[in-house]
Amino acid sequence: MINQIEHANIRVKNIDQTVEFLMTALPDFKVRGGKTSGEDRWLHIGTDLTYLALSESMANDR
Repeated sequence: MINQIEHANIRVKNIDQTVEFLMTALPDFKVRGGKTSGEDRWLHIGTDLTYLALSESMANDR
C-alpha cells in the first residue's frame, strides 16, 4: 500500500513569494484556484493528485 497526502493547509506571510518558490522547486505544480475574501487570501497550488492550500491574512495585526 502506498501512503499519500491529498492536501495540506499552510498559512504563509506572502502567498506570491511562496508560489514563486514552490513553482521553482516543484515545476509540475500549478495554481489550481484561489480567492480573496475580506482580509484573507487563499489559493491551491499543486498537481491533479495533490496540492497545498495556502492562506495569507492581509490584516496587519494577524
